[in-house]
Amino acid sequence: MKYNVINSDGHTIEPPGMWERYLPKKFHDRVPKVVKDRKGGDAWQFYPDVPPAAIGMVTTTAGRTYEQYHWYGFSYQTINKGCWDGKARLEEMTFDGVDAEILYPSQRTMTYFTGSDDIEFHRAGIEAYNTWITQEFSAADPKRLIPMYQMPNLGLENGVSELKKAAKGGWRGVILTHYPNSKPNVSKEDDLFWAVAQDLDMPVHIHINIGGGHRNAKEAAIQAAKSSENLNGLLGGIPFGGFPTAMSEIVHSGVFDRYPK
Repeated sequence: MKYNVINSDGHTIEPPGMWERYLPKKFHDRVPKVVKDRKGGDAWQFYPDVPPAAIGMVTTTAGRTYEQYHWYGFSYQTINKGCWDGKARLEEMTFDGVDAEILYPSQRTMTYFTGSDDIEFHRAGIEAYNTWITQEFSAADPKRLIPMYQMPNLGLENGVSELKKAAKGGWRGVILTHYPNSKPNVSKEDDLFWAVAQDLDMPVHIHINIGGGHRNAKEAAIQAAKSSENLNGLLGGIPFGGFPTAMSEIVHSGVFDRYPK
């Protein structure tokens, strides 16, 4: 397929009931659940004692003015259906003149799993997303809907194994939420990961920011809830503030000199 226009920063949000369908039953008491936000819209609840993450704002921008941007009060019936339905997404892309999209997962949800110390739950959550996005969402047209393989946060050896698994499975790239070594900063030991990625010709993506390997999913959920209260800060780029520092560290570590691809 020839591509003329590619959206390099596409996103999805999981549909209601998705986690129950793709996670083992023994985890169903812990799956993210759709609840009502404070204005009657839909939101994802990760912890009973932490405010839920509203689905508005990032799913409702098409055809709306700045004054109409809000986090709260939007439901799955009122957001753009293409956010969670692959066939609808293709229709929206055709309308916009977009040939293909690179798709990233919701990091609010991914950190719920990558921040968990329950390794089995951690693995199951990431696998559930990777299965849903390929077998359901992108199955509508894999040549136009191109998802990135979400990497877990389980250390260097596991990261290399997952990288090889993604390549074998035909994925076009992977996304890192945490450094390969699962430590606070990039280090020389990560070279094994970069070397394998280069040998496999597998693009490695970072979206918004990349963090250390500390597993504190609840704190991440709290911070996500707080960000919903600061709409101007979100639009002004506050959530992206840490990325220049992270990228500077990666550049000055020499990664791109040692692994130019």
